[in-house]
Amino acid sequence: MVQISLVNSKVVISGKRYKKIWSTTGLGRIEKDRLVVSPEEAIALHLMGRIKLSDHVLDSIWEQTSRNPGTFKKVLALMDLIGRRSYKGHIGPDPYDISLWKKPEKPENSIPKIRVKLYYDYEEISVNDLLRILEGALYSKKRLMIGIVDEEGDILYYNVKKVDPIGGLSKVPEEKASGVFIGDRAIADSSSEKLNEMFFGKKLFGMLMLSPLETEFLREKGYLILKRLKHEEDLIEKLYKYDKSVKAKYIVYKDLRSRGHVVKSGFKYGAHFRVYKDNPNEAHSNYLVAVTTPEDKLRPHIVSSMVRLSQSVNKKFLLAVVLENLTVQYIALEYIKP
Repeated sequence: MVQISLVNSKVVISGKRYKKIWSTTGLGRIEKDRLVVSPEEAIALHLMGRIKLSDHVLDSIWEQTSRNPGTFKKVLALMDLIGRRSYKGHIGPDPYDISLWKKPEKPENSIPKIRVKLYYDYEEISVNDLLRILEGALYSKKRLMIGIVDEEGDILYYNVKKVDPIGGLSKVPEEKASGVFIGDRAIADSSSEKLNEMFFGKKLFGMLMLSPLETEFLREKGYLILKRLKHEEDLIEKLYKYDKSVKAKYIVYKDLRSRGHVVKSGFKYGAHFRVYKDNPNEAHSNYLVAVTTPEDKLRPHIVSSMVRLSQSVNKKFLLAVVLENLTVQYIALEYIKP
């Protein structure tokens, strides 16, 4: 038997079974021979049949939580994760929604090693907040998961990791090439065979067409001399009139190329880039990359579709975040089944 009472904004569980409730679920914290749980934890325990709340206590909890739109996503996630019998967990700490133990870890003899941040499918995900909670989790040596709750109450979970993608190819050409500038890109002449061997450009009716980003990268490095484009002209500035994301994309393009990757358009996959660690003639691309900045907001349905598509074609999905100091931080998002 357990005794349940409402003390201020918390639910207090006492009696013989309170320790078993805590050890089998991880919910709440033990204080002076009793278990103290949050309103969300109490609702989850009630709905899972672990405790039975009186109508009076339940009404009081609903009154406390009804104005907080985040209440039920926490309840749903607790029920879902604990119900899978692979996890135990509790609410918090801020800014996270849930902390988890994964079997065989136990609340009695360890601290939770997973932090979970939850979003409804209509909430925007701040890139700056995502960076902040990831740094916080890494600092405390925890793993970060995010969960997205749809309107039917189903939840998709994603591992969030900081990664350092390193490629294995030569970073710059050894010989200079020349060509002509047309519109927003270059057509390289017969001196461009070395560029083709290094996987710059695309062969087009015997010519090598370089994308705008490839064109500016090779010009900036001094490996491409063009007719019809003055040396002092900045192609990225010209393109910025039409594409406000081009500066961030160019920073990421340069960074990935400098890391030894081959970088190509990811448009057919709905991404900014598809990226090869090795020879594209011998292997498929490894990453699909979406370029963003800390000021951007991500829509959950876009995250869901991009991650699912990436994994369906055996690629990893990376967010490339261009920071204020113009460096790039890469974040891998991976769909998981807890």
